[in-house]
Amino acid sequence: MANSTNTANNIPEFADNFFSFFRIFYYYLVRARIFETAYTNFVNSVKNMLTANQKLRIAKYRVNHLRYRLNQMERIIDQNTPMEHISGDILNQLR
Repeated sequence: MANSTNTANNIPEFADNFFSFFRIFYYYLVRARIFETAYTNFVNSVKNMLTANQKLRIAKYRVNHLRYRLNQMERIIDQNTPMEHISGDILNQLR
């Protein structure tokens, strides 16, 4: 008999603890914005996957342009350097 009354007295306390826990959990979810963060990360990942080829093309263009500029500068140096003064090996060492 003592156990049944003890259990009956604990039910409201258990319910209060249960609802208190879920209230705290709900406010944590609202404050942490887990779902919004996950959605934003997912959208950004999809955007990065879709634009990867475009970024690769831009990077290749930049590398090729820098290579072109380097070759252009080397040609100008070769044209303006007298051949009897600096040979090719010394010029390569200077670069």
